Amino acid sequence: MSRYTYHMDDCVISVPEGFRDRAIHVLEWAAEDESPIVLIVQRDKLANKTLEEYVEQDSRDYDTRFKRHAPEELPEGPSLPTPCVQRAFRWVRGEEVLYNRHVYLADAALVIFMMTSGLARHRPRIDQIAGDAVESLCFRED
Repeated sequence: MSRYTYHMDDCVISVPEGFRDRAIHVLEWAAEDESPIVLIVQRDKLANKTLEEYVEQDSRDYDTRFKRHAPEELPEGPSLPTPCVQRAFRWVRGEEVLYNRHVYLADAALVIFMMTSGLARHRPRIDQIAGDAVESLCFRED
């Protein structure tokens, strides 16, 4: 069986070939009230789709995944040289109202999905974290 050496930031493992790399990175900050603000970055393949088709497929069930899903206007942000689609919305989990900012970026056959989320009252900080991540994004050449 063929093996593949998979490199991560902290380690290297050997796995069988044939996998689909959908690596996920989760970063978390504490807001002023100690509630979490989370940035999740995931990569995936476009699989013969346009970025818009990928986003449509990924977001078509927002109304069922996110209780009381309510789209929000996007803040002004940097323009990017790479194709980019963004979504912003509020939703309810239990008694809490949350705010999500989703950013989809494409480079050739790769899509990077960034989700920044936290309590809706922390929207300015959530938008700042999302904006900083998007503005600083560089696709590696290796």
